[in-house]
Amino acid sequence: MIQGGLGQGGIGQGGIGWPRPEAEPVRPGPDTWSVEIKKASAVTDERVVAWRDLLARMGVPTPVFADPDYLLAAAQHQERGVEPAFAFALAGSAGRTRIEGVVGLVMPSAVWGRGRVRPWQPPGLTLAPTVHPAHAGAVAQALDEGLVALGMRLDRSGAEIEPAASLLERTMAPLRSAVSARRDIPAGNVLGIRPPNAIARDRSEIECVVDPGRIRDAVEDFLGLDARVSARPILDDPSQAIMVRVVTRRFGRRGEACVDLVRRSGRLVAGRIHLGTGAGAVLWKQAEDRRSVVAAVPKDDRIRG
Repeated sequence: MIQGGLGQGGIGQGGIGWPRPEAEPVRPGPDTWSVEIKKASAVTDERVVAWRDLLARMGVPTPVFADPDYLLAAAQHQERGVEPAFAFALAGSAGRTRIEGVVGLVMPSAVWGRGRVRPWQPPGLTLAPTVHPAHAGAVAQALDEGLVALGMRLDRSGAEIEPAASLLERTMAPLRSAVSARRDIPAGNVLGIRPPNAIARDRSEIECVVDPGRIRDAVEDFLGLDARVSARPILDDPSQAIMVRVVTRRFGRRGEACVDLVRRSGRLVAGRIHLGTGAGAVLWKQAEDRRSVVAAVPKDDRIRG
């Protein structure tokens, strides 16, 4: 079943792991399996709720980059010339179904695609499909059969990621690697620079905006700062600007977005956008006026709004 006008497409970026059908039975119990494919813009709220239920059953409380709000926004606003689709593997019986797998797809071009479907990944990230490990084989078989019925096939080239691995770990690993790659300057080589935890309390103030009603204005302040200090401002790329606005609005509705705005003597000098909550929160975007030294502000000095 394909919905949302999936007649045209292009070649996806990168490879992504996908479970292969196993020799043993893959359809346990009385469940019947089907695949529903929808363009990102046609995914309904009902499907989003069921998608999040799958993430919860997989033990991923704050997936951030695997969250529907992020992936659907990326699919609609970060791709050029093609809107990816999402395949939902459905299992159940007697009119009651549940989602056991979700994968982004780039559908083949009607001219040169040769019926080849490629898994889609959000630009700049490497994520495995969201597939419940207990049903990986059944999901793969259902997807294969659904695509074959449409005269298509899934290209599994570059499948290095195992679906049974922790989705949260796969999401966070690239971020941890980026952080661990940072090198500290030896203390003996630092001259005239304040210690990292120093703070001029009479001059600096950091505000953490978490109120959904204020997130929009805080994001616009951040974008304005980024346009002033960044070599490649987000506002120079309309699709990126829309992506930032849409994602922060959607995460903000659930209380899972925070915009840090740092001011010195009343002037905005730094900003950061965080997504997620608790241990699963990640720093998504940041901008800083390097002409102003902005020290880290202790948590107690933040003004939450």
